[in-house]
Amino acid sequence: MTRIQQDIEEYRKGHAVLHLKTTDDQPLNGAYVSVQQIEHDFLFGCYLDMFDRFPTARENEKYKQYFSRLFNSATINLYEREHTHTDKIASWCQENSIKVMARPLFTPVQFISD
Repeated sequence: MTRIQQDIEEYRKGHAVLHLKTTDDQPLNGAYVSVQQIEHDFLFGCYLDMFDRFPTARENEKYKQYFSRLFNSATINLYEREHTHTDKIASWCQENSIKVMARPLFTPVQFISD
C-alpha cells in the first residue's frame, strides 16, 4: 500500500457503529441500512476565470453547471477592473454553496532613495 493510500485510510475515512432500535427502544436486529455521503469538508476547487466569459450564454451556463457539480470551492480575483463582475461571481458561489477563496493583487512598490 502506498503512503497516499495509507493516509487516505487513516485521515479521510472513518468508522461508525449504528445501534438501531425500534420505536419502543428495543434492539433492531437484521435491518438493512444504506448510507450515502452527500457532502464532505474537503475543499476541492479551482480558479473561476471563465465565469461569464464564453461567447454564448449557453456556453456560460454549461461552464457554471459543470463547475458547481465538480467543485465546492473557487478562487476569484479581487483585482478585476470591474468589481461588479467579482461581486457577481461571489454571489453565484454563495448561491451554489461554493466556498470562495480570493486572490488579492499585491503591487510591489519601488523605493527611490535620495
